[in-house]
Amino acid sequence: MPDGHSILYTSIRNKQADIYAYDLRSGQTTRVTSTPESEYSPTLMPDAKNISVVRVEADGTQRLWKFPLAGGRPSLILENIKPVGYHLWIDDHTLALFVLGLPGKSNTLQIVDTRTVKVEVVVENPGRILRRIPNQAKFSFVHKISDQNWQIKAFDLRTRTSASLIATLPGVEDYAWLPDGKLLMAKDSKLFTVVPLTGANWAEVADFSKRGIKRITRIAVNGNGRRIAMVGILDKK
Repeated sequence: MPDGHSILYTSIRNKQADIYAYDLRSGQTTRVTSTPESEYSPTLMPDAKNISVVRVEADGTQRLWKFPLAGGRPSLILENIKPVGYHLWIDDHTLALFVLGLPGKSNTLQIVDTRTVKVEVVVENPGRILRRIPNQAKFSFVHKISDQNWQIKAFDLRTRTSASLIATLPGVEDYAWLPDGKLLMAKDSKLFTVVPLTGANWAEVADFSKRGIKRITRIAVNGNGRRIAMVGILDKK
């Protein structure tokens, strides 16, 4: 969350995915959603009063919904755009969406205006992580150009063009930005950073293998860059 004091996350319990909040100061966990459907990718909306989620509905449809933080009934954000996999708010009415391809079709990265539902397809075969680039009118995404060529790219919201920043670590699509403009990625149990567009290579900064973590996937960084949240797969040996 923007205040840096809590984390929203999805937890699957008894085969049911709901949204929870963890308070870093008190160590308390609070359940945010409790529905027959499953909710993923909780994101604070620009109004700071609602969270948006990818909801898997009873018939398997994946659409974007919002839940009031103060409690109340959820509501659809985009009725006809589906199946949504991941999302990023660009401003109070503009979304970047990872939309899953139907059978025989590629996944796409789309920009959608929630007022007009105008859709702009940016690229095919994107990665799942969409991030605002610190201090720039741009957001970033991974473009899976081929099996051996995955690039982190920046989409300029003014010129509506994309440009490559750096190649990902091999086979890795999860990343985050640090406030100073460094990129953060994980490979297996290790964290790496790099400053893009400098010619530098990814440099190892931490190894969590001694903590029993064999692979790190999702990564999030708080506003001042002092805390990192990760999803880690434990080594069961």
